Amino acid sequence: MPVVIYPWIVGLVFFIPLDLSFSVWFFYLFAKAQRVTASIVGWRSLPGFPYFNQQTTGGWLGLCLIALWLTRRHLKHVFVQALRFRVITEPAQMESRNYRMALIGFLSGLSFLVIFCVAGGMSFWIAITFFVLLVGLETTVTRIRAELGPPQHELA
Repeated sequence: MPVVIYPWIVGLVFFIPLDLSFSVWFFYLFAKAQRVTASIVGWRSLPGFPYFNQQTTGGWLGLCLIALWLTRRHLKHVFVQALRFRVITEPAQMESRNYRMALIGFLSGLSFLVIFCVAGGMSFWIAITFFVLLVGLETTVTRIRAELGPPQHELA
């Protein structure tokens, strides 16, 4: 079981919050334990086991679901304001117009990407699934980057 220490990661860990530092070290040791357990049990012959890329993607999607759950009230407010059709007469109502334009832009861009992929030969449901998952992953990375500062998503 090779143990590798990257000096640049050790240096970056001094600048990140303690809970994130704990997560990085814990899951590094957890990944090592998975490899040792796979060798002991004899699962090392399975191609790709212990599936670190799939586990990482599942973790990012889990963080996305947590973020969506924590912001559910604000997202509900945004959708209600965006779908409310009234004549904008006051500057205070400009917020709903901005939400509406953001929602229209998001749905238009997503629709264009899906149509482009379908025209290129991709199945419609695969294209929808791919772009929904991609938006979820990128939203999670953006939220983590905004809350923590430097690019910690490369460490996790």
